[in-house]
This record gives sequence, C-alpha cells and structure tokens, in this order.
Amino acid sequence: MTWRSRSTSAAPRRLFWVAALSTLAGFVPVPPATAHPHVFITAKVTPIFDAEGRFAAVHEHWSFDQDVTGPALNRPVRDGRLEAADVAAAMSGGGPLAWIRRHAYLTRLTIAGRQVLAGEARDIGVWVRPPGVVVEFTLPLAEATTVAAGAGVDVFDPEYFYAVYLDGSTIQSPTAPPACAVTRRRDANIDPVAAMLLRQLQLPADPRVLGDPAAGHEVRVAIDCR
Repeated sequence: MTWRSRSTSAAPRRLFWVAALSTLAGFVPVPPATAHPHVFITAKVTPIFDAEGRFAAVHEHWSFDQDVTGPALNRPVRDGRLEAADVAAAMSGGGPLAWIRRHAYLTRLTIAGRQVLAGEARDIGVWVRPPGVVVEFTLPLAEATTVAAGAGVDVFDPEYFYAVYLDGSTIQSPTAPPACAVTRRRDANIDPVAAMLLRQLQLPADPRVLGDPAAGHEVRVAIDCR
C-alpha cells in the first residue's frame, strides 16, 4: 500500500514545536513522523454496554482520506466490499491493513485511569466508498467491567504517523445505561506533538501530560457513571 504525505493546517505550529523542543534538548534527533502525520483517518467511536450495564466493547468506524483508495488493498472488491476471506488476508501477515492489528487498532481502553486489555477484534469489515477506504470493527474488553470510577477510549497513534480525527462533535452510545454519560473528552491547549516530544526528550512538564500518552489527541471518549 502506498501512503502519500500531505500537509495539514497545524503543520507549521507543530514544526515550531519540533524545532523549539529539540533545541532545548540539545538537538536530540526526533523521528520524522513527529513533524506531521502521513495517514489521515476520520473515526466514529461507539462504546458498547452489555445487558448488565457493563462496559463491554467499542465499535469503531474509520474512513480514510482520498490517499487510501481501493487499488491499495490489492484485493478484489465486490459491490464495494471485501469478502470475509479477503478481509482476513488484508488484516494479517503482510497484508496492506495488517498494521492496524500490529498497532493494537490505535485504541487505548482505560478503567479508572488505568489501561486495560482488549480482546481480539471481531465484526471486521472493509469497504471502498468515495473518497477512500472504510474499515470498521468491534474491539471487546478482555472482561466486561462495571464503570464505577470512570472509563475511557482513546484512538490515536503515539508517534503521530497516523492522525485520527473525530467524525462529528459528539459521541453516540445507544446501549449506555441511563446512569452513564458518554462524552467527548477535550484537552485544552495541549498539542499532541508537543506532548509527545516532551515525553521523548524527557523535559520537565505537567505530570498529567507526561503520564497520559493520549494527551492532546482528538479522539478521546470519557465514560462516567453515577
């Protein structure tokens, strides 16, 4: 699969942070991907609760931009959709979408502020819909959990090679119990590249930023149950 790079409106500001923080650290080299992302994804995130009201899974719907189109899949596309066998091949081994699994679906699940394990993704689908490829899947928690002290879903790449943006301004969760609020979490005045560089270069900063790998990223979901 060929990924083409393009600039973003935030690139000049991020390039400033790369230069400034590298200077402070004595010109310590940083990965090229820190300047700007190379792959752009718009994601819809839907937390799923089971019949007992426990946080059980998250369903994600990713739309790639026009730089990732059907031919990049190297698989036959019938009526706009890959067959199950072709999806499995694309997602495994050296397949063009295998990086999604290798990168743990770019998803971090937390309960009470601590990361928890996810199970194997299910219900994986791949479509070709203009302007690009669409991938969706359901990622279950290893164990469904009652949310008593908050939970979260973060979809991001800590190295910012893949940039993930939220589809819409709100989070929908039809299966959430009435006592649970599922909302978008916003980090004010935190640039994800700046936060990443602070951690990589071990510069002094707010512990809440240094200790949160998803700080500043856009796709963050907060679950609070009374």
